[in-house]
Amino acid sequence: MARSSGIPVMGEDATGAAGYVKIVDAPTAPHVYTHLVMGCGSNDAIVSLDGGVSESIVVEAGVGPLKFDDVWVKGEIQAKNRAVGAYTDLYVFAW
Repeated sequence: MARSSGIPVMGEDATGAAGYVKIVDAPTAPHVYTHLVMGCGSNDAIVSLDGGVSESIVVEAGVGPLKFDDVWVKGEIQAKNRAVGAYTDLYVFAW
């Protein structure tokens, strides 16, 4: 059965992009990430939990940290701008 490794990893990006960029590497099998904490400084970000295939979470600027438990993340965590303005200081902790 896949489970969290229990070892937190952190990814961050100082300035956003129009297309997805990698924030956190995919977990090493058989593990998955089951807990997430994230936030950003200005402008909103869209975070994908499946390597950029789908838009999973909107991280609103200045709101947070957002905390998620009992999630199932098997791929890279990626992010992109939600609108024209680039987000700043996005961070993601996963374990």
